[in-house]
Amino acid sequence: MMVLACAEIQAQARPDTVTEAVFRSRWEGLQADRRGPRSVGGLAGLQPGDPNYGYLESAADSLLSGLRIGPVDVNVGLSVGWEYSSRDDDGPATTPTDDNSWFLAPSLVLSYEREIGPWSVSSNYAAGYRYYLNPEYTAAGTNDERNPFNQTAAFSIGHLGARHQLTLTGSASSGTGFDVLADENLIQTNLRASVDYRYTLMSYVDVGADANYSVLLSQQGEGEGIPGESNFGDDNLENMEGGVWIEWFATGKTRWRWEVDVGQSSQTLQNEDRIARSFVQTLVTVAYTPTEKLTFDGGIGAAYIEDEGI
Repeated sequence: MMVLACAEIQAQARPDTVTEAVFRSRWEGLQADRRGPRSVGGLAGLQPGDPNYGYLESAADSLLSGLRIGPVDVNVGLSVGWEYSSRDDDGPATTPTDDNSWFLAPSLVLSYEREIGPWSVSSNYAAGYRYYLNPEYTAAGTNDERNPFNQTAAFSIGHLGARHQLTLTGSASSGTGFDVLADENLIQTNLRASVDYRYTLMSYVDVGADANYSVLLSQQGEGEGIPGESNFGDDNLENMEGGVWIEWFATGKTRWRWEVDVGQSSQTLQNEDRIARSFVQTLVTVAYTPTEKLTFDGGIGAAYIEDEGI
């Protein structure tokens, strides 16, 4: 069990999974690769009225609230927090002195954004460091794992035409966190590239396509891990996904969307075995907004999955 108390709360895009949220919970400061990509006219792929639009806008705007040096916005922060855990790096905590610690966490964000006619460019870098004051507290790990440093970066370029919107995005992140599946600290590096395209076919009909590729590099820490799972660490996880969609604004309050996606996740283990999962899926969703503050969403879909080496 781990309890965190921190004096600084900042909004940013939600992690994709619970595992990622737990892993990144020890990362300090804004995470530039987790914010929504911006382009001319707002956030790429999101329109006013989308449930995520205002949330991502607040995260993006907070990046620009610091000191400006030339074309670069600089945001420096310092968090003070307290952490408690019932385990240490070698197992259960044994004395009250090694199950909690105060920490100091400085952070830095650099942001550059520019719009030139229909084009927009955005580049962001963020870094954070957490220092534990109690030398007996080792739930966060030892050596390089004990006082983790994390950094994230993102770059996007967008083009807005009379009927279309195109966004190219690249991001990278690296840091140490606690992985609940491995039961230990891991150093992870995540690289991602994506392209999103939206075209207004008619006044109330939009079509689009998107594709993305990501690779997750994991390096096992110094913890004991799960007995028998010796091939967990140092495995690269690749994800490829693409799809097409059509969106129909039936009325001012009702929106239908049909999308088809294909993709594959693959991993080469330490023993050089390769496992993979491929899928094809289709989904129909409808969103109904009776008032400005109330939205109902529903959907139905199907997926075909094929495993290799699993």
